[in-house]
Amino acid sequence: MKMNPPISAALALSLLAAVNAHAAIISVNYDVIGTTPALAPADIAGAVPAANWNNVEASASGQAFNYGITYVDNLGSATTLTVAASSGTGDTWNTAGTPDDIIFGDKSNFAGGTQTLTLSDVPYALFDVYIYSSYWGNEVVSFTVGATTHILSNTFTPQNTPDPNFVLNDTYVKFTGLSGDVVVSMEPTTGGLHLSGFQIVDAIPEPSTFFLAALAPALLLIRRRRSA
Repeated sequence: MKMNPPISAALALSLLAAVNAHAAIISVNYDVIGTTPALAPADIAGAVPAANWNNVEASASGQAFNYGITYVDNLGSATTLTVAASSGTGDTWNTAGTPDDIIFGDKSNFAGGTQTLTLSDVPYALFDVYIYSSYWGNEVVSFTVGATTHILSNTFTPQNTPDPNFVLNDTYVKFTGLSGDVVVSMEPTTGGLHLSGFQIVDAIPEPSTFFLAALAPALLLIRRRRSA
């Protein structure tokens, strides 16, 4: 009598896809209350698509953003992350649109000169950071972490331009392989500094991802033998 394997290959692949879809991500959207809508928990947005964005709010334009909140990850679980910035007040396009558009709808307007964004107690051993910024298509800002500098040269306004909104070094910059506390130095040379939000993405897959990735080919072989 032929025994059926307890887990099918299709199920293994489904589990693998589910784990990959739930990679750990902390996403932050700057939001000015009463203008552009905030991102809802179920909204999927970002260059790394994720739900449960943290809306860091200012009560009105010209008032400082509240950084002292508990940040949740893409599954809605509380994290240890803390965020600080050297300055930044509310600014808005006063427009809406898709969840991706909403990321750019409101922003934190920083003063001139060198500014900083500090990410502390990040709950991942190794991570990537995506920083979103845009203005009226004339913003040039240098972003520096350690010895790495990326220049963002914004050439279009996301709300007035069809998708995609995410253009590397145009509407966002990306730092990879970071660890520990991170200080991002930001220096505008043209058009000021306007941060729309950022994402912190765990760069090390969970052990279960490796396990399922190794298991899936074996289960596929079992399935082929059963059908032979």
